[in-house]
Amino acid sequence: MWREHATTDLARSTAFYGELFGWKHKDSDMGEMGVYRQFEVGGKTIAGCYKLGPQMVGVPPHWVQYISVSDVDAAATRAKANGGQVMMGPMDIPNVGRAVYVRDPQGATIALFKDLKGDEPPGEGRPALGTFCWESLITTDKKGATAFYTKVVDGLSVGDFNGNMTLSRGKGPMDGVADLGEAPPGVPAHWVSHIVVANLKESRDRAQKLGAKILMAEIVVPTVGKIAFVNDPVGAVVSLFEPEPPK
Repeated sequence: MWREHATTDLARSTAFYGELFGWKHKDSDMGEMGVYRQFEVGGKTIAGCYKLGPQMVGVPPHWVQYISVSDVDAAATRAKANGGQVMMGPMDIPNVGRAVYVRDPQGATIALFKDLKGDEPPGEGRPALGTFCWESLITTDKKGATAFYTKVVDGLSVGDFNGNMTLSRGKGPMDGVADLGEAPPGVPAHWVSHIVVANLKESRDRAQKLGAKILMAEIVVPTVGKIAFVNDPVGAVVSLFEPEPPK
């Protein structure tokens, strides 16, 4: 799964994630569309970042998650047939793949994507510090959301982990895609990505000093670890995750 950050301030976002997680970056020139920045950690490219352009006035800073499908156009058709809304695309991304951006019936947005290079194999072992490790779908209707995604994304099924509903592409420990949580009253449906940290409190405090706003200071997930949700300095939501020590 790929993640992409749309920001109103490319320099500020780069500084925040670089100082908090040690992310490096490299840029690609997109001509009239500006710079496309790729974040790296441990020599691995993990996410993209770009500045919201004038054609996207009113769109708040956000992270968008890309989930692989075998046929983008067919997935877009299924999304519309099952109550979703196509926001942009389907479209080709030169030398990268094909994507469509959809909004599910509850209002959460995600990208359905086909990589020209094929799907990246799942990682092995524990995710490294500063890397993404999991997604959460915060939704107003868990049953409705699971019905939508299992019909739209080929190979996706409903699972259970620690009593929580999950979306999975298999039965192995590395086959999970996301867990589903209930959105608090007044909070719209959205996707959130989790990034691994060594110490939740230290990373949370550092994020705050770097300009982030703490939304939820600590959520304990039994046998898994601890999570904090923050608004980064430009307003995009991301999660810090401290895993339980290995036994």
